[in-house]
Amino acid sequence: MRKPRPLVQVNDQQDLRRVREEDPYFSGTLAKGLLILRCFVADPRAHANSELAERLGLPRPTVSRLCGTLQALGFLDHDERLDRYFIGPAAVTLGYPYVIHTPMLGLIRPAMQALADRLEGAVSVGVTMDLARIFHERRTV
Repeated sequence: MRKPRPLVQVNDQQDLRRVREEDPYFSGTLAKGLLILRCFVADPRAHANSELAERLGLPRPTVSRLCGTLQALGFLDHDERLDRYFIGPAAVTLGYPYVIHTPMLGLIRPAMQALADRLEGAVSVGVTMDLARIFHERRTV
């Protein structure tokens, strides 16, 4: 049985090359598709292929092919008029299993609600990923 792989930081084509040299089992194509999706987290507006290619340091035909695949799977939508991609509904569904299987949430919900009631406001819980915060749960009065 293979041991679990450590988390790696991949932001562009250069990082991909480095990781692939270190780990021959690392899937560069999958990583490129996920990097495209990650661009919409950092900047949630619609993007052209050329913008994504420049940002990630990938060839434009590669980005075009990957965006087409992501669109076919529902992870991206395409605006024909603007010729730009934006995040699709399937991308949103990826986070749901993570949220519902976070064991601590069930334990802290009553305390969160009590705090929200006491403060007469909102209480949120989230996780950090790089410099971003991803909110799991929000309780309000």
